[in-house]
Amino acid sequence: MAKNITKEDIETWLSVNNLIPEKSELFLDFLISLTNLIKKTYLGGTSVPVETRITTSLNDNINHFKWCWNNTIQNFKKENIYFREEGEHYEYFKTLFLEIYYSHDEAKLKNEIIRYFSGIFDHYKPHTKYELDLCLRFYKLLDKNIIR
Repeated sequence: MAKNITKEDIETWLSVNNLIPEKSELFLDFLISLTNLIKKTYLGGTSVPVETRITTSLNDNINHFKWCWNNTIQNFKKENIYFREEGEHYEYFKTLFLEIYYSHDEAKLKNEIIRYFSGIFDHYKPHTKYELDLCLRFYKLLDKNIIR
């Protein structure tokens, strides 16, 4: 079983890895905005009423993700926050959403995604080493692709 790291060790880890809480909050907002847009606009899956459900291919899902990704970036631009549209961050999150959202029909799992991201970026709750590694991965991917 994964053991939680102490609060003091988490604070040290955050400092050593130069994770800025305000940036973590910004990156969490980005991922929540992206997730909400995907959930609001996706017409596939069994959680959608039969009348509006459509069968989607992998290509349809990729195109939907790309549309949501680009719209999320455009929405942040309106707030003078600029992310690159393409790059390693796009590929990583596209793969992640294809695996954890588009390939699952279970509504409960899909509804947990925001809580998952929120938990990863919550620096005040106990974390395992794996969760801290994910937090750092997400943070670095987005930080590397924000345009200053």
